[in-house]
Amino acid sequence: MRNQDIRNEIKGSRLFYHEVAECLGLHESTFYRLLRSKLTPTQREMVYKAINDLKKQKYKELLYA
Repeated sequence: MRNQDIRNEIKGSRLFYHEVAECLGLHESTFYRLLRSKLTPTQREMVYKAINDLKKQKYKELLYA
């Protein structure tokens, strides 16, 4: 499966695809379609940045909840 590393990172971070898609300004189904094809280095960087931003946000929410 293409982009398995990204899929594993999302799952391992306990995030949902719709959260990452929203962070990227995409609809969830558009994000799924994007993951079906090979991503450019720029696209991969944007996806990983969104995942990391969401992970930081969730961590802060847990600390200050």
